[in-house]
Amino acid sequence: MNIPSLILAFSLFVPLSLSCGGREKTQGRLLSYEYTYHGPMFRSGNYYKIEAGQDGSVRVFISEGGWGSETRVYSAPAEALTAVEKRVADGRLHQLKAHYKTPFHVLDGWDWNLHIRYEEGSISSGGYMAHPPKALYETMEAIGAYIRALAVEENFLEIKTE
Repeated sequence: MNIPSLILAFSLFVPLSLSCGGREKTQGRLLSYEYTYHGPMFRSGNYYKIEAGQDGSVRVFISEGGWGSETRVYSAPAEALTAVEKRVADGRLHQLKAHYKTPFHVLDGWDWNLHIRYEEGSISSGGYMAHPPKALYETMEAIGAYIRALAVEENFLEIKTE
């Protein structure tokens, strides 16, 4: 193979490898799903997370007030992580890009971040004044609603402040 052919082959495959920026190859079971939204005003936004503990327990973390707000911690059924994992797969969240942004110059907007961690690998995405395509965003919203619905008072464990 000559040098021009190598350069051509390399130029075809590099963009493909760079397009996968927000995700690694994932294997094993889901360990956590974490989403953060920061609004344009101080103390606006929300945060939720579901994760497997070292002891096999499943916990949900919820904060509704933005930066510096208290986080309420709840226990959740073991099958909750499996349900989230299925929704991630069915909704094809592995297709998320690493970052979404508006083409406009905005200084006081909102942003979001998503981190999905598996036994091996993870999916990370985020955005500034922009969401992913509708189907992916709707999947994220549905998973968020499911996680927030798990935070019921009879399963309340504690309040954490940062």
